[in-house]
Amino acid sequence: MRATDVLIVDDDAELRAFFVTSLTLEGYQVAAAANGADALAYLRRWGPVAVILLDLSMPVMDGWTFCRQQQSDERFAEIPVILSSASLDTPDRPRPIVAALEKPIDFREVLSVIRTYCPERKSCAARSSSRRP
Repeated sequence: MRATDVLIVDDDAELRAFFVTSLTLEGYQVAAAANGADALAYLRRWGPVAVILLDLSMPVMDGWTFCRQQQSDERFAEIPVILSSASLDTPDRPRPIVAALEKPIDFREVLSVIRTYCPERKSCAARSSSRRP
């Protein structure tokens, strides 16, 4: 199995399922987490992904806290992050935030940004095949 292309991080189970299904149908290898803590646990266990779609407002660990933790770990600091939130008051976008999309999100817009960082759907992560997808 190939490595994960996209990590969806959102506390809304229906929205997570929608993105997992839709991106899988587009040919991406997708994983999901319900909050920032689960996302960090995934990254620490399975390694970097090609791009992260991240909600800001979540229980346990919100998106901003996740970004700070991500930046503090050199293994994950360069992973592009697409923010998704109902409220996008982001005066200073820390690196590696590459886009901020306001909910409700247009899937075509998400797909367009993902394709920027993961253009080859069949193998964009190009990492070890021994890890979980």
